[in-house]
Amino acid sequence: MSTPLFRQATPADVNRCYEIETLAYEGDEAATREKIATRIQR
Repeated sequence: MSTPLFRQATPADVNRCYEIETLAYEGDEAATREKIATRIQR
């Protein structure tokens, strides 16, 4: 079994973060790609 690695998201992770977001939240509850990108930049 591998050890999990935790790190800060980077701009390259936006699409994967969006995929996870839309699986976790329905409809308009999910953040947009743009909102996720903004959160990552902060």
